[in-house]
Amino acid sequence: MEYKLLWLDQHEPGKLCQVTSSRRGFVMDSDDHLYVIDFAKGGENGEGAAKDWTPDIDVVLSSGEGKVLDKRVMRNNETGGWRAFFKLDVPATTNLLEIMMELKDGTKVISERWMYQWRR
Repeated sequence: MEYKLLWLDQHEPGKLCQVTSSRRGFVMDSDDHLYVIDFAKGGENGEGAAKDWTPDIDVVLSSGEGKVLDKRVMRNNETGGWRAFFKLDVPATTNLLEIMMELKDGTKVISERWMYQWRR
C-alpha cells in the first residue's frame, strides 16, 4: 500500500502549533468536565501581533449533546507555547460526544486539530 499526503500552503504541518499533551478531569464541586491541551509554539504563532496577544480557541461538539461552559488560552511560560482550557457540561442522556478543538488567529487556523471521542 502506498499513499501521499498533501497540504495547502496555509496548513503546512511544520508551521502549525503542535499538540504536545492533553489532560481531562473534573471541575471541583461539579460534574463538569475539564480539558487542558498544551501546544508547542508554531511558525504561525501570531506573527506581527502585540506581545500580549493570545490566540482564539474554537471548540466544536458533535454526535451528542453538550455545552461548552468556558474556554480560554494562555501562554505557557514553561514551553513557550500555548495552553488551552475548556469545560463541558454533558447531560446524563449523552453517551457519545465528539470534540474538536483548534487555535485560531481570527479566522486563520494556527494549530493542529485536537480531536477526542468522549464515551460514557
